[in-house]
Amino acid sequence: MAEVVKKNIKIQGEEKFSGYAIAGFILSFFGILSILGIIFSIIALNQINRHERRGKGLAWAGLIIGIIVFISSIIAIIFYDVTMFQNGNFIGFNSRWRF
Repeated sequence: MAEVVKKNIKIQGEEKFSGYAIAGFILSFFGILSILGIIFSIIALNQINRHERRGKGLAWAGLIIGIIVFISSIIAIIFYDVTMFQNGNFIGFNSRWRF
């Protein structure tokens, strides 16, 4: 009888794309929500390293863009609050208390 030999041959289209990498990349562009993009990108990198998944470059891009956007949005919020406070337009700031 002929023996059946199974070979582990990888076909490139066989690997699944990481959903966390896609979600992390998309969420990394949305200001404060970029923290979710950072978290999902880290989860994706761990998932890709443990299992055979695609999307490592997308996860890295989501992580880097997410960090840049998150830091930029925090700086913008702080800058906005400081300038509004100096102009007396800060939320809850009464006009009679101007310096």
